[in-house]
Amino acid sequence: MYLKKIEKISKMIKLLQSDDRFSLAPIILPMLADDPIGPIRLMSLYRNVFFHYVGTKNNPMGQAFCFRDASSNFGRIPYLIYPLYDDITRLRSIERGAPLDEGTREEQRDEVKRFMQLTHYTDAMDLCYDSFMCLLTLSAEIERCTRVDSRTIVLTDADILEATIQHSDGTAAHFVKGEDGKLVQK
Repeated sequence: MYLKKIEKISKMIKLLQSDDRFSLAPIILPMLADDPIGPIRLMSLYRNVFFHYVGTKNNPMGQAFCFRDASSNFGRIPYLIYPLYDDITRLRSIERGAPLDEGTREEQRDEVKRFMQLTHYTDAMDLCYDSFMCLLTLSAEIERCTRVDSRTIVLTDADILEATIQHSDGTAAHFVKGEDGKLVQK
């Protein structure tokens, strides 16, 4: 849209502040804000830290996830809870290259204890959903500005490569695409 390559959030912000020819700044800038941190900036921070620096092996909190299940019209539905680490200042320092094992063992232990005792946290799935909704909002605004018509894509059996279905009795059925292109139970 702007005929420029935007590599970093800071370049996008400067561009929107200097050349808002599509009137997108009021929508995009709050999503990219640094203080309070906007949803797209937060998504980017978590992505950078967890994919490029921490990963699953170096995560200071270890594998901090658990499963719960909820009752529904379709039976018991399992869902994942993955609390995201909340110290944004620490995450930013890791993103800038700070060592993962900063502080004494006692300080690290106290930090893990503090985090584990929180009564409220950001759940990874909630963050993903909120980020997805922000990206949809941005897409709709870009569509409006550029007059690009969207189209609905309908997924059919031909689009599904594999699937697992859990029955109400707890048993599961796994399906994979066969050589004929149809899903067959494995």
